[in-house]
Amino acid sequence: MNINVTMQHVRMLAVPLASPFQLSFGTLHVLPRVLLELTACSGGQKLLGIGEAAIDFPFSDYDMWDVYQELTDQDLVGRRVEELLVLPCRWKAAQAAIDMAVTNLLAQREQKTISQLFSTTTVQPGRVVRSISFAQSLPDLDNAVRYAKRDGAIVKPKVGRSIEEDRQTINQLLHLSTPFWLDFNGKYSLDEFTQLWEQIRQLPVWTKHGQKLIALEQPVKRSSNASDLMQVNHLIKHTHEWPLPVIADEDVENVTEAILAQRGGLAVNLKVQKLGGLHQLLRLVHQTSETGLVACVGGTFPTVFGRAYDMHVAASLPITLLPSDAWLPASDYFPGLTHLAKEEFPAITAGSTTPPSFTTGLGVTPNWQKIVALSLSDPHLDCLGVRHGRGETPLRIDLSPGQSYAELYESRCGRPVDWNL
Repeated sequence: MNINVTMQHVRMLAVPLASPFQLSFGTLHVLPRVLLELTACSGGQKLLGIGEAAIDFPFSDYDMWDVYQELTDQDLVGRRVEELLVLPCRWKAAQAAIDMAVTNLLAQREQKTISQLFSTTTVQPGRVVRSISFAQSLPDLDNAVRYAKRDGAIVKPKVGRSIEEDRQTINQLLHLSTPFWLDFNGKYSLDEFTQLWEQIRQLPVWTKHGQKLIALEQPVKRSSNASDLMQVNHLIKHTHEWPLPVIADEDVENVTEAILAQRGGLAVNLKVQKLGGLHQLLRLVHQTSETGLVACVGGTFPTVFGRAYDMHVAASLPITLLPSDAWLPASDYFPGLTHLAKEEFPAITAGSTTPPSFTTGLGVTPNWQKIVALSLSDPHLDCLGVRHGRGETPLRIDLSPGQSYAELYESRCGRPVDWNL
């Protein structure tokens, strides 16, 4: 039975984080999120599919206004939803939002959740990874780790500011006797990481009682064909006896790069928003079925809708063999008035959880009162303020000293900051 789109609506939200999250380029306080709402008809039944673009700027080469404008300009009304999956999209987050809305509608038609529809096996719980922002002090790190592992989740601290600081962080994590995963966000050169690795090798990160360091995520800067990261992988495999996944993140911005990383012996952090959605990842699974790809499914601070989708995607992919950020409930970052569904996420038990299944599709029910309260009345004006560093916009981003959003945008995106304003 066909599903035809009868109405489309795009809105931009300004979603405050429960607490500021520090990254290498600055501190996040409020995140812009774009929702695509598709009303559709199937055999006389009215359906609503929500898609979300959880923009990852400056780790992407587009920002919230680029995505909002593309989704607004797309003429989706009157089309069969399957047609939308092959529409050309300039920005991957826009493509992912369309994919999410469409898979939501397809699952609703079949009276299933997304993972029930697309998984080839019974949906299994997933192992949770919980990110920790840069700690200001070792006591802060202690508190963050204790909070992060309270329900058995694996901790993933952000590192990469300096070799000395990272050595102190690793020592403190060893002192806390918790398994950990280091996330560098591509901050080091190959030479710098080699220096750090020589120090890590001298620490008791592998003992007869078990492995403490369980993964290294993108320790070096993005390079052509992930060549530097492959050298890191080669270095590690030839300098110790324990298996240690080296995970490509910033080196993977499309499906082709994911395949190249896999051929080089790397695991891959599959960020659904960055790669264009579930159907793009299913294509990746097909293309790597003979050689095998080991992956985790990452996150880009989505709201409850994007995180529910991430969970269903992780549960649908047979290559999701590593613990994943995608299994972390969005309410960790967006609680209370910023939790935009009527239901709570399933609880984490012994470090694992399952996708929500309270309803069909995404498995959660939108709370429209909360959504409307966070919606921007004039996204153009607010995005204009962000790009030009005006303080009156609710989309607050504190960049590192000496940086401006306009300079960051033009450097990362290669376009004038006013090109589409």
